[in-house]
Order: sequence, then structure tokens, then C-alpha cells
Amino acid sequence: MRHALYVSGRVRGAAQTMSALMQFFARHRHRFEDIIQGRVTSDDPMFRPHVPFNGATLQESRETWAHAQNDALGIFLWMYCTLACEGILKPRPHEVEMLTRFPRYFEAIRY
Repeated sequence: MRHALYVSGRVRGAAQTMSALMQFFARHRHRFEDIIQGRVTSDDPMFRPHVPFNGATLQESRETWAHAQNDALGIFLWMYCTLACEGILKPRPHEVEMLTRFPRYFEAIRY
């Protein structure tokens, strides 16, 4: 959806979606840090950053799912950075700091 907004010229909608996703991931940064620091195992997807969530409240879904959805995390990172590089998004320092967790997280899970 977010990429579809971008390629169809609705960059404001794409930026709003990326900003909301950034808020969600920042709110749950402990999931990234716990994996990066080795405090929890990356073998259990329930310890990983949750991709299913309530879009209205930005609350995690408590449902169990069978996969880690690393592709969704990668697409978020790519799309957010694309919009930032084009000047459509202007990340604040705490958002840039959050972005740095993604590569370290991917390294920790050996993705």
C-alpha cells in the first residue's frame, strides 16, 4: 500500500503512512534492542518486532503468527529512507536513531 501511494504520486499519503509506522516501531523499540543485545532469542517470532498491529491505536496484535515478516521490516526501512532521501520526509534525530536499529537487528537475526 505505501509503495503504491508513492508510485501513484500520492507522496503525502505515503509519507503519512511511513510516519505512522515509524511511531509504531519507535514505541516498540525494546523488541529491536532485546534481540540486538541478546536478551531474548530471535528464534521465537513473538519476541521480534510485531508487524501485525491495530492501525487506529498503533497497539501490537497479541495474536501468534508463524513467521517473522522480515520482508515487511525491510520494505519499511527502504520506503522510509527513499522518502527521506527525496526530502519528502524529514526525520528527526530520534527517528534517525531508530532507523539505525534496523540493520543491527537484521544482523542479529542473521537475515
